[in-house]
Amino acid sequence: MRGHALACAAGLCAALASVTGKFATGDMENMPLIPNHWILNLIFRLLFITCTLALNSVMWTFFVESMQHLNSAEASVLNVGCNILLSGVLGWFCFGESVPAIWWCGASLIVTGIAVMHTAESDKEKMS
Repeated sequence: MRGHALACAAGLCAALASVTGKFATGDMENMPLIPNHWILNLIFRLLFITCTLALNSVMWTFFVESMQHLNSAEASVLNVGCNILLSGVLGWFCFGESVPAIWWCGASLIVTGIAVMHTAESDKEKMS
């Protein structure tokens, strides 16, 4: 159970890193909570870049730790699945991005493909 939680936490950190990365590189002038001054823009961009790097570091820590409790297939599929799902939800919530049904179908196919690849690798390792 701990490994599953760690893999999902890694996916959450990756999705949050995407959000902070988008804030770091996005159009600050259209963000109502951030005053429109070049010094403040620079400070907020540096803050968001730092958050992106920190969240990526935490994500890798959680992911590696999850692989201590799960096999690599389970950890990878949970991590990527949570990351994709939460990236879609956070993109919709934070940026008003549309997430149509075709996006969900594509995301499902990606996660399914990763699951199939890792299952095949696990089967090869068992046969060796």
